[in-house]
Amino acid sequence: MSANEDFYILQAELCSKAAGETKLANQRDTFLRSQSAWEQLAAREKATQAARVLRESEKAVPGLLDAD
Repeated sequence: MSANEDFYILQAELCSKAAGETKLANQRDTFLRSQSAWEQLAAREKATQAARVLRESEKAVPGLLDAD
């Protein structure tokens, strides 16, 4: 995991906790929307890292991904 992904996951967890602790419905909704946004950022970061590793592998070993 990258530092960014860890940060995004931490923020999502904090939003989840805050949503569970608040008594105001509109505030809870805001925290839950924020949680969802942080989770999406974490997923995007994970996908970006995976694509980067794949790209670097292809550069290191040309033809690695060819299905021939």
